Amino acid sequence: MALPLCSAIPSVIVRSSILLCLISLLLATSLAGQTIYVNPSTGSDVTGDGSVSNPYASLTHSLTQASTGFTIELQNGTYNTGSGEVFPIFLADQVDIVAAPGSAPTFDAGIATEVFKVQGINITALTTLRGLSVTGGGTSFLVEAGVVAGGLVLENCLFTAFTSIGANFRLRSGNHTVTIRNCDFIAAAGATHGIRFDVSSSSAALIAGSIEDCSIADALTSAAVLASAGGSVDDSFSIRRNQFSSFTIAGLHVQALAGSSFSATNSATVQGNQITGDNADLGEQGLVLEALSAGIGSQNAILDSSVLYNIMTKNSENVVVRTTNHMIGNTISLSCEFIGNSVANASDYGVLFDVAAGTTCAPDFGDLTRLAFGSGRNSFTNNVRNMIFDSDMQNVIMAQNNWWGTTSSTDIFNSIEQNGHSLFPSIDNPLKTSMTGSVSPSTISPNSNRNMTLTVGAQAGVVDNTDTDAVIGRILMTVGANVVVPVVFTNGQGLSFVSPSLSEGTYAIQIVNPGGQTLSATLRVTKDASGGGGSSTGICAVATAAHGDYESEEVRVLRRLRDDYLLTTQGGQAFTRAYYQYGPYLANYIEDRQWARSATRTGLIPLVALSKGLLLWNPGQRCMAAVGFLGLFFLIRRRRT
Repeated sequence: MALPLCSAIPSVIVRSSILLCLISLLLATSLAGQTIYVNPSTGSDVTGDGSVSNPYASLTHSLTQASTGFTIELQNGTYNTGSGEVFPIFLADQVDIVAAPGSAPTFDAGIATEVFKVQGINITALTTLRGLSVTGGGTSFLVEAGVVAGGLVLENCLFTAFTSIGANFRLRSGNHTVTIRNCDFIAAAGATHGIRFDVSSSSAALIAGSIEDCSIADALTSAAVLASAGGSVDDSFSIRRNQFSSFTIAGLHVQALAGSSFSATNSATVQGNQITGDNADLGEQGLVLEALSAGIGSQNAILDSSVLYNIMTKNSENVVVRTTNHMIGNTISLSCEFIGNSVANASDYGVLFDVAAGTTCAPDFGDLTRLAFGSGRNSFTNNVRNMIFDSDMQNVIMAQNNWWGTTSSTDIFNSIEQNGHSLFPSIDNPLKTSMTGSVSPSTISPNSNRNMTLTVGAQAGVVDNTDTDAVIGRILMTVGANVVVPVVFTNGQGLSFVSPSLSEGTYAIQIVNPGGQTLSATLRVTKDASGGGGSSTGICAVATAAHGDYESEEVRVLRRLRDDYLLTTQGGQAFTRAYYQYGPYLANYIEDRQWARSATRTGLIPLVALSKGLLLWNPGQRCMAAVGFLGLFFLIRRRRT
């Protein structure tokens, strides 16, 4: 006979708890002994055993002793041929190589052709190189052709004095996921690239990963992401939050190159980078976007990257848009989207078009019919000429809803050289440099922490990078002397924010866009304001409207849930940002309807109860609760079957 539910639950919890303990014990046992220790000063490859007390001397030897899932931890010191290293050092699949805590191991490769290399084996899962300093050599890090890099991560590394390429990825087959994070590349004179991805086969695709939070200097081209001969780069591969400087040819080169037998597609996302030339008018180009054909018989080349919230400044040409074609009947298309970028201080041109006849060169600098007021919002500032076209161009360039430093159509057209192109650009709705907006509610009570909405006026807009980890492309907003963090609406026509605690008075709201444009509004704080104490943000706005009291126990619990859990993770931050945008509207609807307030209070009961548990229980209690819920879940499923 089946056990009653009340008596079955403890049994399930006990069994689940025992199972969890056994799994934890087995996991801890399996992890033991999977770290190999290396010290070039005190270790020995002959008498060492790789333990903390008796480390090996070289990484080269340690890799021969490691298996899948091992970590090799490197102590301070110089790793070179004298300490037993043999260059290149070949990486192994799923073997992490990391600096010991507080250490900065340095690999001095001298004149070696390559320092680290992946060859002859596939990287099938997460494999990390972290915290190393690498100096000298021709190429610091190389993934050779024929290898699949399915989870490779380079992070917190310093690569200096390389004479060819800092990190070179020759991707010829398979689906690749590569992340280069928080690394610095400082090239020797004549080095061609800091980072280069070459995806050049019909069976090769760069499907995910990133170049992020890196600094690259002194190479001819700082970074290149190239697709050719059938290769493809997905939009889930991103180039974001990097600093490219002191280059001679280009800061960032993104290309799709069609071959004689295969097409090429490049959709890499370019977001929140700063590409800075030396302002010496020596021909350096900031961002180079190319859709090209390799010669007669070439197939299609499609370049449709999103270029978002970057700063391109002090180059001869800040942006270069280029197409070539050698074949009738194929498609060479460049249709990159530009939103929220700053194109400034070019010694020649903000944007240079170099276009071949028979190609589609239609970058979107702003099209109000497609993305309404979310389109454009690029800033063109202090360039000798903002754009120069090509006589072989065949279409109108859409450049609506941008800042040009003026709203005069005549002045904007004078900053653009037609250069034989018969069609003038579309520059509708040029935005003002000094803008105004209105705040709602316009009057609030003292110390009320209200949800506020600011809406921009005519020919105005706001830009804020959607990447919450970015510094570049972010606005600065102040209310009086208080810096606040707003949430910008996706159409750039306004934002929401929470008013800081303010005493009675009139306060200036000031917003500075990344391009330097300003937007101002005014907020009054008075005891006579309607609406009482107001509400907090996001989910708390709805809860306050439902319970009628910002300081009620339920609202306080949800505020702590937001602060202690949601705002500590990227997913939670993204949810909070979305809720900030729509929460006030929902709260306003609920506040005026008794039935809606009652229904919302009932609907929030499970969330409040769960929040109390998360906040009050210790880790052990939370773990046991999770086990209990898991056991209950399996019990319900078992009873249903």
